[in-house]
Amino acid sequence: MPSTPPLPPLPPLPPSFGGRDDEPASAVPVAPPAAAPLTAPAAAPAEPSRWEIKRPGNPLPGTAPAAPRRAQQPRPGGRSARAQPPRPGGRSARAQSRPPRNRLLVPGLVLAGIAFLVVVVLGVVFAVGVIGAATSSALFGGQAADGGGPAASGTEVVPALFDQTVTYDDGLQISVAAPQSFSPSPQASGAGQPANIAVTVTVYNGGATDFVPGTVTSVVSAGASGNPIVDPSNGMTGLPPAATVPPGATVSYVEAYSVADADDVVYVVTPAAAYLPARFTR
Repeated sequence: MPSTPPLPPLPPLPPSFGGRDDEPASAVPVAPPAAAPLTAPAAAPAEPSRWEIKRPGNPLPGTAPAAPRRAQQPRPGGRSARAQPPRPGGRSARAQSRPPRNRLLVPGLVLAGIAFLVVVVLGVVFAVGVIGAATSSALFGGQAADGGGPAASGTEVVPALFDQTVTYDDGLQISVAAPQSFSPSPQASGAGQPANIAVTVTVYNGGATDFVPGTVTSVVSAGASGNPIVDPSNGMTGLPPAATVPPGATVSYVEAYSVADADDVVYVVTPAAAYLPARFTR
């Protein structure tokens, strides 16, 4: 086996270590510790009561008092930063000034509107009446009835009795005979009411010019309109003659009607547009 080399020698100890191990160590005097002065134990801080803790603004013992709050500065725009108490329903409690409400305002406006409408309607009716009167005067002015009938000047209808004669101021005369019972032929049409009558109309031109008829007739019986009867077998076409009547000539024709009551008949005839209608009754 190979041999191990010898260890190097240890370094000498420093002098402060106390010298060698075989030399006695010198005694070093040690001062005894100083006794601490006796003091009384510090008293524990008193626990604040609950009333002091809950009262606002009362700081706890051992704490600094709360600093006073600073006054709030006004906001830009001149408004104060102080909160306003809410109104009932979430609105501000600031009072609003409103003028007193007049309870009669709405009914008054309604009555005024109704009165305005009434005035407008009356004005329209009056205007229509004036225009109608002026038109009638322009069309029928100067015409009159004499002879067998009463005066027709200034009236809308010339009243007369059956078998009388109505004479106009230009010399035209017209008469209507009393209604007679009539029996239509099987080929007749329009006979649908309880009674059937026939009337004879006579026109005499007593003027100096030709008379061009534009005759319009109507019959009312017991408040109901009569139906014209067309009966070619008896020469009734349901229309008055339209031939011109020269001066001094006379034309007669027969018309038949179906009516509600043969004893209650009103026959109205207008010779032409420029003449007043003549109404014949019993």
